[in-house]
Amino acid sequence: MFAPSQSGASMLTGLIQAFSPLIEQIVEEKLAVRLALLAQQYTAPQPSTEWLTVKEAALFFDVCRQTIHRWSKKGTISRFKLDERGTTYYNKAELNAAFKKQLRPDGTRKHARRRFQKSAA
Repeated sequence: MFAPSQSGASMLTGLIQAFSPLIEQIVEEKLAVRLALLAQQYTAPQPSTEWLTVKEAALFFDVCRQTIHRWSKKGTISRFKLDERGTTYYNKAELNAAFKKQLRPDGTRKHARRRFQKSAA
């Protein structure tokens, strides 16, 4: 009969020590990939030229801020919180579409209660 020179426990310990660096390298690579995916998933996009604050949207479309808030409350447009300060941003393309719905063919607004007057200052 063949008798191994080492006992089973010492052979297992030797294998673990031999493959330990390889196992650690594989685990570190898998963790790095997983962390990169999680960071990409939870990173909020930064505001760009396509995102407007309430004030910017009101000035751009020549309406008051309450109109922007009302459209948001009615569900006509969606609002987004893109930063940790809680500033509300609106998508400019979505605002354009909502504003076009509010216009008559002659260019006047359908539901305008008063004319929006710019301050002289």
